[in-house]
Amino acid sequence: MHPPAPLESALAHIFAVQRQIRDLHPAFAQVYPVALAVDGRFDVYAPDPAAGRFTLAGQVPAGMPVPDGVRAAFPLDPFGFVCVVTGEVFDEPHGYATIFHEFVHCYQGITCERDLRQSLALARESEAAGAFMWELQHPFPYADAAFVDAYAAWLDALESGDDDDTAGAARSRVRAALSARDFEYLVWQEWKEGTARNLENAIRDRLGLDANHGGTQPPYSRITFYAGGDRFIGWLTARDPALIADLPRLFAAMRDFPEPIA
Repeated sequence: MHPPAPLESALAHIFAVQRQIRDLHPAFAQVYPVALAVDGRFDVYAPDPAAGRFTLAGQVPAGMPVPDGVRAAFPLDPFGFVCVVTGEVFDEPHGYATIFHEFVHCYQGITCERDLRQSLALARESEAAGAFMWELQHPFPYADAAFVDAYAAWLDALESGDDDDTAGAARSRVRAALSARDFEYLVWQEWKEGTARNLENAIRDRLGLDANHGGTQPPYSRITFYAGGDRFIGWLTARDPALIADLPRLFAAMRDFPEPIA
């Protein structure tokens, strides 16, 4: 069953964008199912690369409140990882870059995210306690003055392209301002969301669109780590370009900096 026009053409355009950007990262070697949130359900459209189109593969009750303008990626039985959006994304100037941002999360999910998550004591302890939404709900001290000052200095060091010693000192200051669990949370978000933001901005650049720098200014929130992760990844890959294609090694580099990574 085919989606109704113009949704059919809007979905098919995903393949046109993929052809423009697929060389940027292995995540873009394929496209993923797109789940449209509609009236309390997900209409799941599966890609048909040979035909260059998406077809309606099923409708699944949402089973939870879905916020307006949702942009997410998660596994949805029986379709695997899907990109979850609402229809107006196709009318937004940066809509396709947003969709491919979520495709990065699909790629993380099917390649390495599970193993990396289980390396975190925060993840193991939270999930053992039934707190499966810890990635969204962890009570991070965003407003703590020591953290705010340290993270602002860290963002400045990355933006300035500081040398290893200066940037390393700024990162050590961030680590010292946080508990071990809060630092794990920060690194996780910088890696997971920072990778998606970094590649989203690479796509925006390829398509002639403005970069997304949202989150760099206080008050800080989880979105700050999208921006911080993007800058950190840019700083690291300027020194080791192969890191961006090796997500587990990238995670280790972000977790352990300023210690050297083999």
